[in-house]
Amino acid sequence: MAKETNAQQEGQSIADLQKEKAELISKIQAEEQNSAAKDEMIAELKSVLEQLKEAYAKINEEVAHLKNENASLHAGNTELQSTNEALERVNEDLTEKIEELSVPAAAAEAGKPEVLKVPEATFLVNKKKYAFIAPVFHFGGNRIVAETALADKALLEKLVAQGAGVIKEVK
Repeated sequence: MAKETNAQQEGQSIADLQKEKAELISKIQAEEQNSAAKDEMIAELKSVLEQLKEAYAKINEEVAHLKNENASLHAGNTELQSTNEALERVNEDLTEKIEELSVPAAAAEAGKPEVLKVPEATFLVNKKKYAFIAPVFHFGGNRIVAETALADKALLEKLVAQGAGVIKEVK
């Protein structure tokens, strides 16, 4: 019986060892699968990292371009500000000069009323002689000074054709 018990123990021991062997083989296979999956994941990560590296390189190029453009715009802005300041000084100087010149001119104008005289000159339309009888008149919705109208032949012809009361025929 002792031999049987020893044989049973050895059989059990062999079965345990075979079971342990199967478990180890299973673990090794799982590790190999995990290792293959890990290798695949590592390759994928490397690809993603390479894409990120390229994206960062493009971003850095764009940032450098934007920095250069910003510097250029800043320089242009500084130049524009300088020009604007110079124009403002010129504008202030001109405004002061206009004010200086306006004061005497306004004083001179204030004491002097506008005096318009009937022009002594005559004009011909259709071989007839005409003269103005008023220094200023309204025609076509406009205020017209007779002296100025003498230079406008088309206007003179219209006045004669319409029989305007501001002119008379001179005999």
